[in-house]
Amino acid sequence: MEYMISVVCLYAHHVSRSIAGTMIPSMQWVRGEHAHGLAAGGTLLCISCRLCAVHCSSYCISLTVGITACTRTPTTYSIHYGWCIHCSLCDGVCPVGAIHHTDGIYSTTTARTAITSSLRMLVL
Repeated sequence: MEYMISVVCLYAHHVSRSIAGTMIPSMQWVRGEHAHGLAAGGTLLCISCRLCAVHCSSYCISLTVGITACTRTPTTYSIHYGWCIHCSLCDGVCPVGAIHHTDGIYSTTTARTAITSSLRMLVL
């Protein structure tokens, strides 16, 4: 029962968020691209806990989990870089440090007024 309540609360939190407020920042940022970390032997560090996808404020992380008898590994892991706002929430919540921003730095700028006015035109 406790698990059901926490899942419902998490779902209610994501449904109630404003898409324009969380997906479209009105500022400039400089961050690196995401990278999925590997251990020294070349094995994937990700334990498929899906915390990065749950905490992503712009819903840009997609992760499907493959579960076998003794392992739980990500089958697919993708990031939609057009939606990513480079907030580093995924870096902070990963318990094993499997996702991080790389040194490949680029700069982007968005204008909130241009995007929100085009969103209003789509709604009307």
